Amino acid sequence: MVPTFKEIGRRSRTCQKGSWGRSAALFTLSVSLPLSFGILNAVAQLLFERPQVSGTLYAFWPRLPGIFSASIALSLAICALLALAPLRMGCRAWYYGGTIRSSRSRKWVTFWYKPTQAFHAAHISISLAVRKLAWALFLLLPGALLCAGALYISSREGLETRMFAVLLGGAGLLMLCGFFAWLCVIQRYALVPWMAVRYPKISVKKLLVKSKACMEGRYGYSLRMALRMLPFAPLAMLGAPLLWIVPYAWQRRAVWAQALIEGVRCGHFLTAIANSYD
Repeated sequence: MVPTFKEIGRRSRTCQKGSWGRSAALFTLSVSLPLSFGILNAVAQLLFERPQVSGTLYAFWPRLPGIFSASIALSLAICALLALAPLRMGCRAWYYGGTIRSSRSRKWVTFWYKPTQAFHAAHISISLAVRKLAWALFLLLPGALLCAGALYISSREGLETRMFAVLLGGAGLLMLCGFFAWLCVIQRYALVPWMAVRYPKISVKKLLVKSKACMEGRYGYSLRMALRMLPFAPLAMLGAPLLWIVPYAWQRRAVWAQALIEGVRCGHFLTAIANSYD
């Protein structure tokens, strides 16, 4: 049985008792790590652009400075992915584990930094990003093309003001409908990372299939779950409450995911898969 939002909130507060400090520290790390990679990339590019370095490379081959700069950016991007994807999965494991056990372990986070699990986390992140981007292009492209076409014809040949307004209005409506359709469609992947932390040995393909099965008919429920945190947005602008709001939001999502994953509809299949690895 799917729990109500009130039950999810009450259980989330119970799960977070005694763990707010460590959850806040984990949130701080998840924010500071991307900033660190951004700063590191900026410093590396500044050092590279020094005349002593870029001039020496240019003397060997005019294209070498550009290639070298792109290589630095690509290397740091890969390092960032291999550092941030496991951390994000570790955060989910931290909150999901809190829904199962009263005491939490930092090993739930460090587990995802094992080489095999780090690449698995990166694979999950890339797979989800590609699918969400593909759906965005598919659903938003018609409206974007209509808008671009109207602007092009208006600039080249001219359009009557009323016709131009109708075309732009239609394009805006198409894009708005496409955006809401995209929000609904991507909910099919909402359980993928949570299933991954619950059953870390399942392949990405199976995670996608089972997430779609469990989320069938629950897209609206998932969206409402996310919208329930909007009233906290004004508080988040103050900065400091983020250390309370973000862990609470993660914990609510973990309680919600745990209720669906352990439910009758998909829990038995996943348990059977997990047991097959023991």
